[in-house]
Amino acid sequence: MERPQAGPERKLLCLSTIGNAWLQIFTSTMLDTIIVPALPYVLNLSPLRESAVFSARPVSSIIVTPVASWMTEAMGWRPLIIFPGVLLTLGSIVYFYRADFTVYVAARLVQGCASAFIWTAALGGVARTHPPEIQATATGLVMTADVGIAIGPLIGGVLFDWGGTTMLFSFMIVFCAAATVVTAMLFAFFPNDLPVPEHPSESETLNHSTKGYRVFLNYHYVVAVVAVCCIYAFATALPALLPLYWHRKFGLSATLTGLLFSPNAFIKVVVSPVATLLSDFGLATLTGQYSIGLLFASVCLAFIVTPPDWRLQAFLLTLFGIGFGTVDTCATAFAGSKFLADRRRTDYGMSYGLVEQGFNVGVLLGPLIVGGLTEWTNYHTGFMTLGAVGALVAVMAVVSWKTYRPPYPSPRHVSAGEQMLRREQDQLAAALLRGEERGQQGRVVASQLERLCRGLFPSKRKGRPDRPLVKAGAVKKARGGWMCSGASSAQTVASSVDVESQATPGEVQEVPLVGFSPSLSTSHHQMPDELISHVCTFLVGRGARDLRRLKVACVHWGRKAGEMEALKFDDRIPSLKRRKPAFITRLRR
Repeated sequence: MERPQAGPERKLLCLSTIGNAWLQIFTSTMLDTIIVPALPYVLNLSPLRESAVFSARPVSSIIVTPVASWMTEAMGWRPLIIFPGVLLTLGSIVYFYRADFTVYVAARLVQGCASAFIWTAALGGVARTHPPEIQATATGLVMTADVGIAIGPLIGGVLFDWGGTTMLFSFMIVFCAAATVVTAMLFAFFPNDLPVPEHPSESETLNHSTKGYRVFLNYHYVVAVVAVCCIYAFATALPALLPLYWHRKFGLSATLTGLLFSPNAFIKVVVSPVATLLSDFGLATLTGQYSIGLLFASVCLAFIVTPPDWRLQAFLLTLFGIGFGTVDTCATAFAGSKFLADRRRTDYGMSYGLVEQGFNVGVLLGPLIVGGLTEWTNYHTGFMTLGAVGALVAVMAVVSWKTYRPPYPSPRHVSAGEQMLRREQDQLAAALLRGEERGQQGRVVASQLERLCRGLFPSKRKGRPDRPLVKAGAVKKARGGWMCSGASSAQTVASSVDVESQATPGEVQEVPLVGFSPSLSTSHHQMPDELISHVCTFLVGRGARDLRRLKVACVHWGRKAGEMEALKFDDRIPSLKRRKPAFITRLRR
């Protein structure tokens, strides 16, 4: 059977990969909390030891995730897609051995191994079968499966009150086995991965030294992963300790305890896809949404046990679902796919592996922090402390929101002609880095680069505005930078098409730059300092300090500068007054 095709022209969601990832994540998260209502009755543990049962799962996941990420990159995501269901079924069988603290910890360790493959293989498959412009929407739909965290206590409470642990564990085994069968049936409907770009992109040429995990050593990426860590620390601390608190203080039953978590689940299901749709339609950014959502969730968590009535506490738990759904979806979409799509990379196995590590650390530390503080002080101190940590991370996220600028524009809303022009400039950038500057191709490359530089750095000699700084056809090297000529008065300055400028002395001459559309052409005599500031800032931000990288950056900026000026982003770009690298002075001489 031929697989459905998925390519840049495909703008529809791949329901098979989304459905498979949704089912696996739902199964994993439901099993994480389905035993919550039964633990106070079966094991009767202290708050710290009960938190240790929940923290056992991420321990094994932290160890296995690097291996799962490497296997996903080396083997692909399809061969690994069955592993999670098998491991989840095996972990559910372990619970039947006996009701003991050690046995429950062992079962959770097996489930943690399954979670490592779910986040790298299943979510990696979703990213690889969707173009960047709809990856956020696809991820948002998948992340609604985290509703299993909130539905698990309800199902577990009803089954435990009805038939005890036998009924509960039997349901877990049957459900995991059925989910594995469904995954096997969906395998034939998985589409092919998106094709690899035919020519190396500018991100690959400019960041050719950034291999492996080094590309993720970025403030914005790290903050997004830490936000995922925080929100899951909140989401696991609540079901780990709130049922015990309600049981001891208010005497609530297992069924009622599970029922109180249900509104939180439904709120999250509604918020998750809405948040990513707002991002894909350009109405809100992913970074802005998860920043505000994390701050809101931190406030709800900090005061969760402050009201004296359990109904008010349940209401705060419901409001927490708004922040939970927003942060979980937006931070995961940004760190897992958008961050790489903005840089034109496809290391989705690594990116989702790191997101999984953030998830694991949060699931590990959340119950331990609140449980330990509760053991030594009280519940109020435990939840208040964790909420304060979340508020601090929210401040870091706000900084990321206000400072993040993608290095390359999104392919959405770009015309076919502009896409063709970008592909041609990608080839030009690759040719420059490969050193193919000989023969006819090399002369064309040098000519285009020279014309671009003449437009970006015009002559400012008083009284002789139309005379270039150097002779036509020459571009001088100046200690790691370019000292570029200005545009001559009656000379043809080529863009993507042949354009001749007929200008009389003293007349303002329009100079179309390489990659500029006619509507974005920039005046030779009226080249603003802000535009030069944009160019220099871009070169510094891309690390363009050696000759070849600077040439590639100039080629790319030929189209970016006009777009930035046309969209009036002047107030959002650092000016030369705030960033003055030494070589900018040489560039503007």
